[in-house]
Amino acid sequence: MTSLKVCPQLTPASSYQSSAHRSSRDFSSEKVSNNSYTATKQCTRIFDTVSKGNCQDKRETLYLGLSSEDRARKAVMNAFAKSPAKLIHTYSVISVVGFGSNGVILAALSNLGKQSYTAPLAIKIIYKAKPGMIPVSLYPPEIQILQRLTTAQVEIKNSPLVTYIDSWQDLNHFYLVTNYCGTDWESHSNNYIDTTHPRNVSFQSRYLGEIRTHSFPITTGSNDLWQWSYALRCYNYYHNTNAKASTIVPRQAIKHVIRQIAQGLSFMHSQGIYHGDVKIENVICEHVSGSLPRTYLTDFGHAQYAEYGIKQYGTQTTSGPEFLQDSPFIDNQLDGRASDVFALGVALMILVSERGEEPESLRVINNEDYKYFAVLKARSGQFPFVENVEDVGHDFWNLVDGMCRVDPRERLTIEQILQHSWLQ
Repeated sequence: MTSLKVCPQLTPASSYQSSAHRSSRDFSSEKVSNNSYTATKQCTRIFDTVSKGNCQDKRETLYLGLSSEDRARKAVMNAFAKSPAKLIHTYSVISVVGFGSNGVILAALSNLGKQSYTAPLAIKIIYKAKPGMIPVSLYPPEIQILQRLTTAQVEIKNSPLVTYIDSWQDLNHFYLVTNYCGTDWESHSNNYIDTTHPRNVSFQSRYLGEIRTHSFPITTGSNDLWQWSYALRCYNYYHNTNAKASTIVPRQAIKHVIRQIAQGLSFMHSQGIYHGDVKIENVICEHVSGSLPRTYLTDFGHAQYAEYGIKQYGTQTTSGPEFLQDSPFIDNQLDGRASDVFALGVALMILVSERGEEPESLRVINNEDYKYFAVLKARSGQFPFVENVEDVGHDFWNLVDGMCRVDPRERLTIEQILQHSWLQ
């Protein structure tokens, strides 16, 4: 749970329910209880885990009726019971660093002594729709696509994507091991945030005839781009020497992180793959000494090959108008890469906003019974943003308009975004 000190510039997280709305936080009372933020943060780690052999409507069968936290606890205990050789012999689990409705993320180290595995690792436990084993060829797209991307980018230095290392399954779960990256921005904000976390996951397991006792601390994750931007807003507010305190993120820092995300998407798109759920919660942000942060695109649960089309985007509040009612586009004719571009434009709008919240017009369109052609006609094909963003200039709006055109066929490509004058 997180409580915040005074900063009246940001909106209460309790006003919002969706994960995209988590991009606003309240500084308006001395100790604001932020249970709603914690719950929302936990729910942003959503994994599309259904394999070709499983039915999506049965996804909750294994942990039916449990809260996200209770699912996570039970899943960790089950994982050690079903995969002890991997979780005790191959890897050493350190803590639980994130969980949501469909999975748990563990921080770990490798016990194999391989030079390439000496750095911390992340093990994602992905809940199966129902117990059972399936062929490796039917593993979830999240695992298969990340494995392909990792192979394809082997020669790329400082990859903007997390890297596949290992995967396996047992009766209850799939497991995906990647490099662990990111910085605990919550601890960087400890002058402004009082943080408590859920009680440890404590249990016993048996491996090779020996009973072992485990106790893993739980956190809800604090290394994403949202948390970085919040830490920066806190710092700017409390250290601003001007008469008017500001929660605006420096524009140069925003350009830096957007460029890096675009570079990651550029690589994916060049491989004929779309991400399917671009949002600031799905970008890991890592401190670099003496420089601006480094970002990694993560959470590939909605990634797919562009040739298959796209039926819906991973998060409704970052979805383009092509997914609204009466959209003229057929699912298999929609290119998910254009939808990634729209979502990146939404992330940019959130970062440049004074309060770190999603655009009002997007919120209204997603919450009301708006239809595609009404949005298309509202501003002659431009997305009808109503925000008055300070200090950005004409080039910024030219970029946002190109990224968020209502008709996905008219949007900029990622390569055009990287070449745009505002990002230079």
